[in-house]
Amino acid sequence: YTMSNLPLDASESRRYLFSNRGGAESGGVRYLHAPQQLFDAARDYPVGSFVRDGSDECYESLADLSASTPQNQLSEAASWRSAGTVSYVAAGHLQRFTGPEVDIALQASAAVVNAAVFALNAANGLYDRVVFAQQYRHQAPVSTQRLSLRQLPEGVYRVTANGEEEMICLRPDGDWYDAIGFVRISDSASIAASHRLLNNDGSFAHPRFSIRFAPLSVLWQYRAKTERVRKVLDTSGGISFTSPETRVFRSTLPQRLRETAYDSIVIEFNDTNPVDPMKTIQIENMEVPGLRNRGSVMQNGTSYITSQVTLNY
Repeated sequence: YTMSNLPLDASESRRYLFSNRGGAESGGVRYLHAPQQLFDAARDYPVGSFVRDGSDECYESLADLSASTPQNQLSEAASWRSAGTVSYVAAGHLQRFTGPEVDIALQASAAVVNAAVFALNAANGLYDRVVFAQQYRHQAPVSTQRLSLRQLPEGVYRVTANGEEEMICLRPDGDWYDAIGFVRISDSASIAASHRLLNNDGSFAHPRFSIRFAPLSVLWQYRAKTERVRKVLDTSGGISFTSPETRVFRSTLPQRLRETAYDSIVIEFNDTNPVDPMKTIQIENMEVPGLRNRGSVMQNGTSYITSQVTLNY
């Protein structure tokens, strides 16, 4: 939760479900999650979105981008950052978990609700096998319909109610609260050959799978205790800082959080006590912002998550 971009709220019932059914293959690595969507310049992308190009190169958006934004191009370094030939876990891999009963929200209140539950059809890989169907009649219109799933075994199902559709994962014991997610490995002809456990001749394929979370990207911010600090610099040239307000030094583009400290961050003073004003001092193992304090700032019309460290000067 500190270093990654996990869009997970532990108070909700949604958890990650990783499966070899529909998993990605990128850069010679098999993943237990679907690939990023292909980049489409006609779509809107909020800051922190991930896409891929035709060569499976993954990119992260550095600002809020829309179809009307001229800079909405993967070649624009201030708009997109290459993350390599990889695949990342995304919010779309979250799935609703439930116990023996589940409430399905209706598109519109109704007194008559037609509900059905569909299980996986291993022959075609679709959830189109009806395992439960019932009509519910109420004295007055209702906005949700409760379904009892006690007669069904643990597994993934597609539930419909008056046109509303939702994928759910039934775990009768309700043991998902302390978990980030679950892994389901299965084998059938409907699974891509690259992700099967068995080859066509029945021999073991021995596949290796990966799950990859993207590190959180934020605007790094150093806040000086006094006005003695004039600049914060990165001698490696990887990060550029501006000073949007007194004693605040903020990166111009989001930077990925990392567990190891930087040795290239330099502080420049504006007085002669204790250092010469023409010189800078390099702070070894400068703390990486983001491990403790979080906030948000507006920059160039985009709202960013920001993380800060207070300089002891």
